[in-house]
Amino acid sequence: MKNWIFLLLALPLVIFSCRKDNDITTTTGSGYEAPTIIVTANLAGQVVDLNGIGIENAMVRLGSEVAVTNDAGLYQFRDIQMNAKGTYVTVTKEGYFLGSDRFYPANGSRNVNRIQLLPKTLAATITGNQGGTIEVEGASIELPANSVVNPQGQVVTGDVKVYAQWLDPTDDNLGDFMPGGLFGVNEAGQEVTMTSMGMLAVELYDQSGNELQMAPGQEAMLSYPVPAELRSIAPVEIPLWYFDETDGVWIEDGKAIMEGDFYYGEVSHFTFWNVDFPYGTETVDISGCVKFEDGSIAPFESFTVGVEGQGTIIWGTTDDAGHYYGPVPTGETLNFYFSNPCGGSQVFTAGPFSEDTEVTGCFILESADDATISGQVVDCSGDPVDGAIVMLNHSIWWYSQVAVADENGNFSYTYSGCSSTELNIVVYDFDNLESSEPASYTLTEDLDLGTIAACGVELESYLSSDANGTLLDFYDLTLAIDTIELSPDSIIFETYSVISGRGFDEDNNQHTIMLYLNELGLGSYTGIDVGYNYSIYSNSPNGNSSLLYCYPPCGSITVNITNNEGPGGFLEGNYSGTANGWWGSQQQQVLDAPVSGTFRVRIPQ
Repeated sequence: MKNWIFLLLALPLVIFSCRKDNDITTTTGSGYEAPTIIVTANLAGQVVDLNGIGIENAMVRLGSEVAVTNDAGLYQFRDIQMNAKGTYVTVTKEGYFLGSDRFYPANGSRNVNRIQLLPKTLAATITGNQGGTIEVEGASIELPANSVVNPQGQVVTGDVKVYAQWLDPTDDNLGDFMPGGLFGVNEAGQEVTMTSMGMLAVELYDQSGNELQMAPGQEAMLSYPVPAELRSIAPVEIPLWYFDETDGVWIEDGKAIMEGDFYYGEVSHFTFWNVDFPYGTETVDISGCVKFEDGSIAPFESFTVGVEGQGTIIWGTTDDAGHYYGPVPTGETLNFYFSNPCGGSQVFTAGPFSEDTEVTGCFILESADDATISGQVVDCSGDPVDGAIVMLNHSIWWYSQVAVADENGNFSYTYSGCSSTELNIVVYDFDNLESSEPASYTLTEDLDLGTIAACGVELESYLSSDANGTLLDFYDLTLAIDTIELSPDSIIFETYSVISGRGFDEDNNQHTIMLYLNELGLGSYTGIDVGYNYSIYSNSPNGNSSLLYCYPPCGSITVNITNNEGPGGFLEGNYSGTANGWWGSQQQQVLDAPVSGTFRVRIPQ
C-alpha cells in the first residue's frame, strides 16, 4: 500500500470517541440505522483498472483511515477498528467513478479484497435548455429540457457533460467494479440482499468542471437493457435503488417497469442507480469455514453466493483463517460457488436460514491437482515481516492474487486444478517500504520458496518529526498531488497535495502524520496554504490516543519548500510552528504545542 496509512483531517470528537466490542446503532443521513460490532482487523487489497492493471496513487478510505496505493495498486490497513456487521471501504481517483467494497471482518482477521475502478467516460455533451437522450451500451439517460442546475441552484442552459457507465449484471467481475455489495435498505427500513438486473453510473458536469444535479421537481428517465440470460427471472415491476456513497448501502427509491427487453424508471438525482429485486423482508448473519481435503484451511479463497434458481447476491473472499461471514436472506436455499484459476468450480448448498447461524461443517474444496506456493518474507536484516503482502501474477488470470503473511512472515496460497502455472512474485514490506525484485516460478506441484527478502527496492523518502517533544523518523511516506479538498469553514474550498506517513515507536504505537500543502513551489507558506495533522494510536488494550492538528487556514505553522525537482524527482523542505489538540493517556487538551520537521519525498510522475 503506498505510504501508507494516515488519518484524515477529522473532528477530534470523531477521532477520540472510545468504543468497545459490542453492538452500537448509528443513525445516518439516509435514516438507516446501521448495526455495528467493533473489531480490530487488517485489510490488504489492490485497486485495478478494467484491464486488471494496478492503479497508483488512488485514495483509499476506511472510516477515518486513509491510504494511497503504490505503483502496483496495493494498499493496506493494519490493526484498525472495523465493523464486523459491514465495513465500507472507498477508493477515489481522478478520472474514475467512486470505487468501493463492503466486507465483514472477524476480530483479529486478515482480509483481502480487490476494487476495480470504472473510468469516468464522457458519454455525450448536451445543451441544458434543450435536454436530450444519451445512449450508453444499450442503456440510456433521458434529460428533460431545463432540468439541470448548478451548485448555486441555477438552471444550466449551456453545455452539460454527461459521464456514464453501464454495469452489466452478468459480468463475471461485477463484484469487483460495482459499488459496495448487493446489500440494501428497502422502503420499510429493512436490510435486504438482492439480485441486480443492471446498474448505471451517471455524473453531470458543466464546462468549468462543476458537478450538476437535477433541478427540484425534475426527473430523468433511465432505461436498462435486460440481458437475455436474466429475462426468465426478471419481474415486470422492480424496485429502483440508488447507492448511498456515505453509508455504502443501496437505498430503495421508486420503481422501474419492464417494457419489451428494457426496464424504465425515473430518478431525481444522479449517482449509481440499480434495478434489483430483493429477497425476503430481512437478513440474518451466517458464518462458516472453508478447508481443503487434507484438512488445511483455505485462506483468501474467492466465492460467490446465489439464491437457488435465481441470481448472484454476494461476492466474497475467505479471511486468513478460511472463514466467511455476512448477511443472507431468510428462507432461501443458497449456493456457494468456488472457482479455480484454471477453470471449473465447486458448488455447496446451504440453508434456508431463519436466524443467525454458524453453518455446521466446513465446505471442503477438492485438492486434486492443487498446488500450494508458500514461503517466508523477511526484511533486509533477515527478520520476519509481519503483514507482508505477496503479489502473485498468474499466467492465466487477468489479475493478480494477493496473500498476506502472518506475524512470523509466513504465507501460502493454493491454486486449485492447475497442472502447470506460471507465476511472477513480488513481496512487499510496508513497515520499511521495501520490496523484492520480481521473480518468476513454475508451479506444477507444491512449491516452498523458503525465505524471500522484501529488499532491494528502497524508498528514498523520509520525514523527521518533532511533535510536542515526541521525536520520530517516518520512512513509510508518500506525496499525493491535488487529491484532497478541505472546506474548514464551509466557505473556503481548496485542493491540497498531501505528504503523509506512518511509523511505529519502540512500544509499537502507531504514529501518523499529514502535511497539507496548497503550493509546491519554492518559498514559505502559511495560513490557507497549510494544514497539519499528527496522531498516535496506543498499542495498549485501552487504545489511548493523541492528536495534534492545525486546520487550514493554519496561521501558526510555516512550511518552507527548499527544493522541487519536478515529477519523478524530490520535494524537500521543513516546517515549524504550533498546533492544538489532545495529548497523552488522559487525552488532556493542549494548546500551542511545538511542532517541527524536515522532509524529502518523491514527487509522482
